[in-house]
Amino acid sequence: MLIALFWTGLFVASLVSLRALIYFTFVLIAFNAFNCIPASVNLLPSTILSPFLFFYMIFQRGYLRPLSDAAFRSDAVGYLTAYTLVGLIVTMSAPFLFEGTTVVSLNTTEIISLTFGTSNITQLTYVLTGFFFTLALTALLQDEQGRRSVVIGILLGAASVLLAGLTDMATFGTSLLDPVRSANYAILKDSAFGDIGMNRVIGFSPEASAYSPLTLGFAAILLLARPTQLIGMRWSRIELALGIALVVMTYLTTSSAGYVGLAVLAVVWLFATLVRLIGAASANERAEAQMALVGMAGVLLLVIALLVVRPDIVDRAYRVLDTIVLSKSKSESYIGRSGWNRDSFHALLETYGYGLGLGSTRTSSWLVALVTSTGFLGGLLMAVFLAGNLLGVTRLGSSPMARVAQGAGLATLVSLTSIVGTAPAADFGVCVAIGFGLMAGGRMLLRNAPQGKAPQGKVEGGAKSGRSQPDHFGAVGF
Repeated sequence: MLIALFWTGLFVASLVSLRALIYFTFVLIAFNAFNCIPASVNLLPSTILSPFLFFYMIFQRGYLRPLSDAAFRSDAVGYLTAYTLVGLIVTMSAPFLFEGTTVVSLNTTEIISLTFGTSNITQLTYVLTGFFFTLALTALLQDEQGRRSVVIGILLGAASVLLAGLTDMATFGTSLLDPVRSANYAILKDSAFGDIGMNRVIGFSPEASAYSPLTLGFAAILLLARPTQLIGMRWSRIELALGIALVVMTYLTTSSAGYVGLAVLAVVWLFATLVRLIGAASANERAEAQMALVGMAGVLLLVIALLVVRPDIVDRAYRVLDTIVLSKSKSESYIGRSGWNRDSFHALLETYGYGLGLGSTRTSSWLVALVTSTGFLGGLLMAVFLAGNLLGVTRLGSSPMARVAQGAGLATLVSLTSIVGTAPAADFGVCVAIGFGLMAGGRMLLRNAPQGKAPQGKVEGGAKSGRSQPDHFGAVGF
């Protein structure tokens, strides 16, 4: 029934408007363990919706040119396009060119001989999903209606991820959520930390390590990029509330990667807020930064007061930290995962740096997976794409779009911390794709804007002044 509901929803959204399809895509991000087809092959909502959104936009008036420009411009998604093509070529050729090379099975973690299989197709699909989503968001940001739809979509996606966690908490110990966890994954929903009195919150995901990148990623986007400044301050309180709630939800996942990400988020957020305060161009911006710092000080005071009233919390917090983070390097699983990186890198050297193909081997680090899967060339292209955008957004000025793009760069770094030391494959995930899209879209929009006329909210036309705005968003929406 849920499968039929998904396909019906997709059909209706595509008929109603582009805006409805964007909202539908963001809301379904939380359902990352739901199989959309009644088969043994996993086909997740994002795997379907991201390419569908991309190709849907191709046939909408006004978006073919922004999509093609973004795909091949070096100051937009050009290097990510090249990386994706390299990944495609290596994946379709390496298992045949270097057949028999010793690798770590992505699905079973056993030592096997390199051969082309379903994991190659699955992982290639995931990487293409991230690429298509990045490209679609980049193009959507080139006109006012697209920007508004993306921002509200991000809010809806964040709310959906939060609701997934709350629902998991409310139904803990039952099988009520099994229908939305229908993908062929090992579902690790039971508490691994009963001795410290905590239950893992995993949302609609198969495990905490799949849910925490969503909660952390959306929290970072909302708190650092602050995308609602593109559509009006009346949305900012919702944005802040969702961001804080997702920070709490990340803590409740008890994911070690999530905890590291939270620490990075706290440091980056404090740094970004101080920079905003020092370089505030208006009284309103200065007041916002001051309120943010006051809010953080208030939270710290509440924590201190709680510790005075309940000193036993300190001991419990230490046991949580020790169990999840500090003692992790002594565990057998950690030692085993370190071996995956070593074995996969040795296999890469046997291909002379060409790469093993997406899905061919398992690692415990996104960086290692990136290089071993797509080769040294793929790793170089991704590095150039990341460095180009992270540095490029710093030179965009101080318009709202520039501030969103700059904050998205920081949010992307935070999101990457949750997968750098844990991801078994090169898929960078949907939240990183959102960060990529906001950075590349902001750079492309502001580069196309007339000299001295950076968009402050509304812009005439699409990516370039003088073009008529697309009218295919329909009447549905906010």
